[in-house]
Amino acid sequence: MDPLDHKDSKGFYPNMDKLFGNDSIVEEVRQKFSDRAAVGYKKYNATMDRDDLSIDQWLEHAQEEAMDFILYITKVRKELSAKKFCECPQL
Repeated sequence: MDPLDHKDSKGFYPNMDKLFGNDSIVEEVRQKFSDRAAVGYKKYNATMDRDDLSIDQWLEHAQEEAMDFILYITKVRKELSAKKFCECPQL
């Protein structure tokens, strides 16, 4: 049976560990999500299952995170361009 043929009652694939358990990249990303969730819990004393924010507040948080992401990308592109590691246009 294909591990991706069956989801559990929460919509998860219960056999993902069997399928991706030896994939170091997947494991690294899973660990980073887990670590990030722990940081968030310590900071806000809540999980992402919290229900005290409106949809608009969630969207505002997402927008702020996306804006930070654009700043990080721009910074790295400038660094790489200055060092000739990529053919990024001069910013």
